[in-house]
Amino acid sequence: MLGYIWVLEGGCTLNEQDLTDLKLIASKAKNQLLQLNLQKKKNEKNHQELLWQIITGDIESHETIANHLSNIGLHENKPLGMILFTFDSMNQELYKKKVYTAKTIQKVNILIETLDENQLIFLISPTSRKNERKDAIDFIHTFKIQVKDRFGITGLESGCGYMYEDYNCMKRSYDEAAKVIAFKKAFPEELANVTFYHELGVFRYIDLLKKTKELQQQSVNPAIQMLQHYDLENRTNLLETLEVILTKDGNMNEAAKALHCHVNTLTYRLKRIQEITSIQLKDPVQKLGLYLDLKRQ
Repeated sequence: MLGYIWVLEGGCTLNEQDLTDLKLIASKAKNQLLQLNLQKKKNEKNHQELLWQIITGDIESHETIANHLSNIGLHENKPLGMILFTFDSMNQELYKKKVYTAKTIQKVNILIETLDENQLIFLISPTSRKNERKDAIDFIHTFKIQVKDRFGITGLESGCGYMYEDYNCMKRSYDEAAKVIAFKKAFPEELANVTFYHELGVFRYIDLLKKTKELQQQSVNPAIQMLQHYDLENRTNLLETLEVILTKDGNMNEAAKALHCHVNTLTYRLKRIQEITSIQLKDPVQKLGLYLDLKRQ
C-alpha cells in the first residue's frame, strides 16, 4: 500500500532503479505483514486456549485468571461473563464474519471469542456498570438482527450467564449460558424470551428433579394418568388442555387462542378436568406440582 501511494504521488515514469526499489520495498513490507499476521494468529490461539482453560475449570482462582488476562494484554478490572450463540452450521469463514459483526455492535466488550463446533462463545465485560444486563440483552438482540440481515440466518439460540466480579465464577457463567440454550431448545415456546439463567424460573429445577432417586422411582402423577386414560378412551385432549392452561398461568383467553377453541369450550373442558381428577387449580401448590410433573416427563 505504501509503495502504491508512492507511485501515485511521484508524478513521473518509473525507471529501472525505481522499479527495483519498489520491488525491494514490497518484499520487505510483505515479510513484515506476514510476521504481523503470524503474531496475530499466535495471540488469538493463546487467547482461545485461555478461554478453554477457564471454561473447563483448569484455572479457577480469580488471581490466576486476572494474571493470565493481563499477560495477553487484557487488563480488565470489571465483571466478566459468557454469552453463547448456537447455529445450525458453521465454518471458519462464517465464524470470522460473525465475530466481526459482533465486535461492531459495541454494546459489550468482547475480550475473547472461540468456536465449539456450531457454538460461538464470547467472554465479555460490560461497557457500563449501570445497565450491564440491558446492554447484554441489546447486544444479543442486535446481533441476531444483523446475522439475519447479512447472512440470512434465523433461529439461532442464545444464552447469557451472569457477569461476576469474582473470576473463579467464569465456568459457572458458561454453564448458566449453556443451560439456558439447552432448556430453550427443550421448551421453545415457554422460554422463547429468556436470556439469563434466572429467567428460566422453575425450569432450573427440572434437571434436579429428574436426577432425584425418589422421584425417579415415583409413579406418574395420578391426575396425569387419569387424563391420559380418559383421552385415550374418549379421543379427547384434556391433558393437553391442562398443560396449556398451566403454561398460560390460567389466562383463559390466551389458552383458548393457543388451543384454537372458544373460551366457553375451554371452560367446559376445565370443568371436566376437575371432575375427573379432583385437582384444585386455584391451589398454587397443586398447580406448581402438576406443572413440574408435566414438564419432567
